[in-house]
Amino acid sequence: MFDPMRFVCFFSHFIFILPLNVFAEDAETLTIENQLIRRILRNDNGIWRTVEFSRADGSDRIAVQSDELAIRLMDGKTVTLEDYQAEGKPEELLRKEAGAGHAEKVYQIRYRHRKELPAAAPTEIVIFYRIGNQPWMWKEALLFMKEGQAIDRLDVERFKSSARGERGGRGRPIFLNRAWFMGLEYPGGHTAHGSPFDALTERIGNFSYVNLGPDEGKKPTGGWVTMWHYPGLVRVRETISGKWVINSKSAVAGVGSKGDSMELAFLDYLETIRVPRRSFLHYNSWYDLRGGGLRIDSLMKTFKGFKENLLDPYKLKMHAFVPDDGWQNRNSISEPNRSLYPDGLSPLARQLESLDSRLGLWWAINGYSSNIGWGIRNGYKQAKTNRHFSRFRPHYCLAEPKYYAEVRKRTEQLIRSGNLSYYKHDFNNMNCLAEGHGHLPTDRHGHEALLDTELDFLDYQRKLQPDIFLNCTNWIWFSPWWLKHAETLWMLAGDHGYSRNWPQLSPREWAMSYRDQHLYRIFSNPQNRPLVSVSDLMTHGIIQGRFQRLGGNQETLREWSDYVMLYYGRGVQLKELYITPDLIDKARWDVLGRATRWAVDYSEILANATLIGGDPNQGQILGYVSWLADRCIIVLRNPDIAEQRIRVPFNQTVRYRGERGRRFHGRVIYPYVQELPLEFTSYLPFDLTVPGASVHVYELDAGPPVVKSGPPNSEEWKGITVERSAAGSEKGMKIDIQVPVPDEALARCDLYLIIRGASKTNNPFRFTLNGDSIKPRSASGSGWKLLSFDLTAHRGGSADLSISRTTTDELFRSSGSEQIDCWLIADRPVDVSIPSMDRNMPPMNWHQHRRQTIQVMSSKLAAAAPAPEPSAVSEQQLKKIKAARIRLMIFGSNSQAQFRDKPVTLNGVPLGKLPSNKGVLDAWQQVFIDLTPEQMNSLRRTNELIIANRTDDMFKMTGACLAVQLEDGTWALTTLDTTVYSSAPNWAHSEGETFKNNRSGKIELKFK
Repeated sequence: MFDPMRFVCFFSHFIFILPLNVFAEDAETLTIENQLIRRILRNDNGIWRTVEFSRADGSDRIAVQSDELAIRLMDGKTVTLEDYQAEGKPEELLRKEAGAGHAEKVYQIRYRHRKELPAAAPTEIVIFYRIGNQPWMWKEALLFMKEGQAIDRLDVERFKSSARGERGGRGRPIFLNRAWFMGLEYPGGHTAHGSPFDALTERIGNFSYVNLGPDEGKKPTGGWVTMWHYPGLVRVRETISGKWVINSKSAVAGVGSKGDSMELAFLDYLETIRVPRRSFLHYNSWYDLRGGGLRIDSLMKTFKGFKENLLDPYKLKMHAFVPDDGWQNRNSISEPNRSLYPDGLSPLARQLESLDSRLGLWWAINGYSSNIGWGIRNGYKQAKTNRHFSRFRPHYCLAEPKYYAEVRKRTEQLIRSGNLSYYKHDFNNMNCLAEGHGHLPTDRHGHEALLDTELDFLDYQRKLQPDIFLNCTNWIWFSPWWLKHAETLWMLAGDHGYSRNWPQLSPREWAMSYRDQHLYRIFSNPQNRPLVSVSDLMTHGIIQGRFQRLGGNQETLREWSDYVMLYYGRGVQLKELYITPDLIDKARWDVLGRATRWAVDYSEILANATLIGGDPNQGQILGYVSWLADRCIIVLRNPDIAEQRIRVPFNQTVRYRGERGRRFHGRVIYPYVQELPLEFTSYLPFDLTVPGASVHVYELDAGPPVVKSGPPNSEEWKGITVERSAAGSEKGMKIDIQVPVPDEALARCDLYLIIRGASKTNNPFRFTLNGDSIKPRSASGSGWKLLSFDLTAHRGGSADLSISRTTTDELFRSSGSEQIDCWLIADRPVDVSIPSMDRNMPPMNWHQHRRQTIQVMSSKLAAAAPAPEPSAVSEQQLKKIKAARIRLMIFGSNSQAQFRDKPVTLNGVPLGKLPSNKGVLDAWQQVFIDLTPEQMNSLRRTNELIIANRTDDMFKMTGACLAVQLEDGTWALTTLDTTVYSSAPNWAHSEGETFKNNRSGKIELKFK
């Protein structure tokens, strides 16, 4: 008799199993059900096939024709249960969950082969079906194999159905008939159905590419639904009666409460299996301290800066204090650097604990930033990577037994000695094609082996330290099943960045848009957004450090405050501080302290943040709505200078789950406090208006409005009449405007000039304000330039601004006219009392002011002299040229060492590497490549320029033009190529033509 107790070692979730019973409901039917759902199997000539899924009352029924299981062998042959025969009847095992107060039923069906099979096929298969008292159930399989054998692909579920399929992909579930969710509880599992699905999120940012071999690019047809993974070699080192087994990943199938959306149904299930959410405040040293700065005295000085200015005054706890890359000895497997920590990490850990904090660590567990040469000399194996990953640094194969054993040993030492509360797991390549590393030498099998090892490692760390916070960053992907093992996932973008696609004045505004436009691309479609919440992401936190002053040198307090509130408003549970305390003044500490205190207090609500709104790259409002029962927080940002209105959903798309028709009231809580005279009704969308260039935060609660009339406000703009005169000539244009300034105690009053259609070079404008030359605060981006003039000194008078433009550079001139818009933006006073600060509130430095904007002018500036025609140059003249240079406009060309390898060739002759952006990375900049005499020998009347990309850098370029200095000293130009070439298709700034095979197209530069 088969003894199920022998399987306990394979079912880690079994606590204990009660005695076996032979299932005897119906000789031909097996119904697996609880009070909520059911799965029915029927005996078909010795094979128990699923024929339907439904709710317990028979509704939401999906009829299926199931193969139940499919195994593709290494030679490409496939075996299914058609090749096997059930041995006896299904057997029912009763499992009682410890502490849960209920029992789970487990059904097992054993199969033995019924005919001669290939030697590599399993000799025996056992399938388990498990169900508890929740609206979902599971299925797993054991394949009995011989030592050293392997299989290519295992379909844990495989059936035909007429049900409509949605979603799918790597590590993502599928939805069927908008009633059922199904998938493998494994980040590396694959799900597919006959309907097309959008796989955008599998190619976002720093994605982790895996070649699926024979399955690459293929999708099922004819109504097939499949859920599979790639086990490869037998890796379960346990035996049963001398036999080896492969344990499948578990498949889950479930529904939600009737009336709930599929997203809510799946998230309800996810909450029961994931690592519980928690608010976690931490400091990371990366932009503050590096190298010798990571010594204990420097780190403790920084910690005390936080304690004195943030933690103690605002009653906050720093859950982890984290030295980033550099704490480790690179000639080791993550031993502490003895020059920094002669006595190890314990002294630092003890000092932090004495101040009510704990130590955390950055760690690339595959040795990505270590000296791999040292490791190879000591017997550790380097991973052999695919083409996608070959562009990055070498690293060890995590699945190789010797290396993984050392990693486990080292993490135990680190956790024990440092009492670690946090790990940032960076550079999770999970890619190896080498032989002899404990996995098959293929991309798909190596990936699964390394992924299994990493998940095992995460679980091992939690076993060693149950309260540890695990954060997985580079090269993960948006699978919700990562959250079974770790608290947070990387957002898959740059650590920081600036988006300049829409006119905005300050670096903080560009930084806010950078993050939001990335999240918009991922989460804006409710039908296909990841089932990982925005709040589950690591987005790189609040940055103002000595190595990255993200706000620039002219940052205002309001810009800092908006940035901090928007960061927390995304609901992030991992609250990250990349700050140098000495750079933060008292006012900014107060903003940070109040905002952090608020985010911690409201973390349970904010954890449900859902993205709404439009594309910030188009100047549209974007925001986050967070519901918990009858309480709501809404955080909105308007990146445009004009006031805008947004329609806010009030339904399940933003995770509201209450009754229809309920009354709610609301108020603004940032940047001021003010009750709204509006009534909100559940399941009816509503509109909110957000002033220009600002962040607003709102609260909604159940009940009627608290106030009936509108709030006190400043007067509307009155008497704004713009006197304008203009004069033009061949060489440019001059505009004079006169703007009255309100006679008020203005917290801000700026005149914005937004110039669109401007040349990507610096435009030579001259400005005078009331007769005096003035240098405005300025910014520029993709096709725009913004200039800001502070008018507060002219209160009660007028600002007379004169704008003139002269011809552009004589060598590389722009053409076309430019649109110029003039705006006033002011924070105007209102007569309101300051609210009580008894409760913890966000910063309210602007409570007695309201922001208003008004457009005061829109006009066109005439073009400068038109761009010249290409010069007529003969082959003979080219042989006698004295100099030559290529001009390019570049955007996003990274100067870091790993991104510099971008060869430039002209007519097949190497010219060197593409220059890098200076200062701001994501902005158009003009660069030149000067040719040597040897390189000039290759010039022809028609020239071909090619830019290649041997790195993972994402950049774009345009405006290619070649200039040569002729024998008489004059310069001659080729055609100007205005096409934009982007190195990557899924980059936030991509436009124009995309590189193919990591090369631009041939760019022709022709003389007449």
